[in-house]
Amino acid sequence: KYELKNYNLDIVKLKGSHYQMGFTIGEIYQEELKDNLKLLDMFIPSFELNPLWREYGYKAKTILRKIKDHSWNYISDRNKEELRGISEGSNINLEDIVLLSLFPCLFKAHCTILLDENIFLRTFDVDYKGKKGVLYIYNPNNGNKYLSISAPGMNLCVTGFSEKLVIGEVF
Repeated sequence: KYELKNYNLDIVKLKGSHYQMGFTIGEIYQEELKDNLKLLDMFIPSFELNPLWREYGYKAKTILRKIKDHSWNYISDRNKEELRGISEGSNINLEDIVLLSLFPCLFKAHCTILLDENIFLRTFDVDYKGKKGVLYIYNPNNGNKYLSISAPGMNLCVTGFSEKLVIGEVF
């Protein structure tokens, strides 16, 4: 981990299996993750975005559990392994890590792009209470190398890169 203080950005180099890379993220950002978990019980999403949420309760955690139930089968095994690694590296319950990773689903300002097994992009257009960003440099044992700009401890991204394609987000 390198800190670029002038830019309020960390650079974290990761390598190994997706589980190992997630474990490293969890170890490094354990405190930030624990702090962000408070949002699951404190944040009340807008029912104007989705009136059906009224049936699920008023806290983000309750609504995100429903979203997880519907989306879990569509999440790649690699991403599930990374989430499991983050959970075990940070000593935080896996479900809480998964719910935290789904947090942007509670806002209008996010998009997901799924192109093939090599590209997954989720824009992270919300202010996630973050004081800094993280540039993750992924070097998996199998698959493409890639970069992700995210919040500390999260595997969400604001932009994604592969060897053959660059997708960027302009604010």
